[in-house]
Amino acid sequence: MSFIMTEKHKRFAEFIVQGKNKGEAASLAGYKGTLASTGTQANRLLKNAEIVAYIKELSDEVRSSTIATAHEVKEGLTRMLKFAEAEGNCAGYAVLATRLAKMDGHDEPEKHELDIEVTIGGNAKN
Repeated sequence: MSFIMTEKHKRFAEFIVQGKNKGEAASLAGYKGTLASTGTQANRLLKNAEIVAYIKELSDEVRSSTIATAHEVKEGLTRMLKFAEAEGNCAGYAVLATRLAKMDGHDEPEKHELDIEVTIGGNAKN
């Protein structure tokens, strides 16, 4: 028997992604009963692999649309850097330039590979 996700299931998942607690999400989605009984219903819903997958899909969509990429952050910092330079704001310029350099890895120390041998203990002479 295959599972068919209903609109009520989808609304439940959407409320979970919005940050509602399980019982509240179930109640808002249209499940009837007390908060305790909707919480029990929510626990059953959250054991369903298709509903859990839908919640993950919605969460991923929200995350990708609300979190700036590193490139977008660099573009914003560059705009602020140019503004700070035009305004003669040396301190602001220095902070922004440092942050941009750090994001691009320009301020990391060079890495060197070392080949060393350590001996612990040895022959003790009395």
